[in-house]
Amino acid sequence: MAVDFVAASPWNLATLGFIVALMGWMPAPLEFAAITSMWTSAKVKADHTTHSQGLLDFNVGLAVSAILALFFLSLGVFVQYGSGQEIELVGGAYINQLINMYTATIGEWSRLLVAFVAFMCMFGTTITCADGYGRANAECWRLLKGESEINKKQIAFWTTYAIGGGLVIITFFTGQLGAMLKFAMISAFVSAPIFGWLNYSLVKKHKKLSAGMNALSIAGLIFLAGFALLFLANLAGLFS
Repeated sequence: MAVDFVAASPWNLATLGFIVALMGWMPAPLEFAAITSMWTSAKVKADHTTHSQGLLDFNVGLAVSAILALFFLSLGVFVQYGSGQEIELVGGAYINQLINMYTATIGEWSRLLVAFVAFMCMFGTTITCADGYGRANAECWRLLKGESEINKKQIAFWTTYAIGGGLVIITFFTGQLGAMLKFAMISAFVSAPIFGWLNYSLVKKHKKLSAGMNALSIAGLIFLAGFALLFLANLAGLFS
């Protein structure tokens, strides 16, 4: 850390926006529950995946996401936090800054390795989002039209739509990376109570939850809704 660095206290309403944005994507956006459901449904049809196999796949994905979130948080704390280096808000410049920071910490020998890992993370995330949101949009369209099931053409169309929309956003908002990310992350958190309630209602309808899991689910919903309402109230200036 820089010698003159003074850490800001997170225990005030001024940092609420950042905390909400951080929780919106850590360890993953809650709308991914719908996407993983779409993938599981496709696996059942293609590979006859059983309930226990689907549950194992979900639990492994959730656990790995949570562990990776802690790793990313730790990397930010030990590499960038308090360094006095201003974060670049332009996509290309930020990637270059990210690679330089980790190279300076690990060693010059790791430059190509860090660049490769960063690329693979972004490439994998891009494929995941394109396919996942494409399938979710196709399912929404199927429900609106009252059709029995989605077909490959619909998935291909909505996946192409998601990729095209992403390219448009990247093209026209190149210099607004920070604002764009903040909007996406905050939107994810504010909408999280809705997805949480839908998940809870669906699971409770088809499976009897234990008393402990039921209490944990309700506590999670209260936490998500409480923070979302607190953020919206602060955004509306009710605490100023």
